[in-house]
Amino acid sequence: MEHHIVVKGELDLAAAPSFLRQLDDALEADPGGSLEVDFTGVTFIDSSGLGVLVACRRRAVTAGGELVVTNAGPGVRFVFEVTGLDKVLFPSCGV
Repeated sequence: MEHHIVVKGELDLAAAPSFLRQLDDALEADPGGSLEVDFTGVTFIDSSGLGVLVACRRRAVTAGGELVVTNAGPGVRFVFEVTGLDKVLFPSCGV
């Protein structure tokens, strides 16, 4: 089963706990499934948001699933590129 989560706004220290709960719920519903996190509405991400994604991706992969980020805008995409996380969090097709 594939889960699709649309995220909006800023993924910073204040938003990280809610973001984590949202991803945790999807991972608990289908531990070995695919989770797509759609960043169409994300305007900012800091290390807190990145940390949530990395931890949840690790959890998904350990359970035999995957977690990918799609539709990141240029400013947010730049953060992923600078940290190298684009190579592990973006689908291999380069979306």
